[in-house]
Amino acid sequence: MPICHAESAIMAQAIAGLEGCKWASELGLSEVCFEYDSKELIESVKGNIKRGRWNLYPLLSRIRECNSNFSNCNWAWTGRKNDEAVDHLALLALSRSSSEVWVSRPPTSLVHNLSRDGLPCPPPAST
Repeated sequence: MPICHAESAIMAQAIAGLEGCKWASELGLSEVCFEYDSKELIESVKGNIKRGRWNLYPLLSRIRECNSNFSNCNWAWTGRKNDEAVDHLALLALSRSSSEVWVSRPPTSLVHNLSRDGLPCPPPAST
């Protein structure tokens, strides 16, 4: 994913949501669930996108288009406590080189968070 700058937290989450949709589609997944701690984003994706923030409309439209690639696509709200891996990843991204890629070898601290959430993950990169 190219580096981009978002003008708000919800826009950053919408961009991440769109990229997640595209990635899941490229992987050929048919059933997906996206969890966010932003009720506004979840309601905008699931509800009437014309009632949301006007500057999110293009992203929300693209997310909706991408959602049609899945036989079952769910957008769910999760509490902030359940979003610790995402928060940790955001902090790591801010503190490290933008050229690092963590998909196949994430930092040890991220592997710890993912494992604690019960998610399978690759071996950590040496830090």
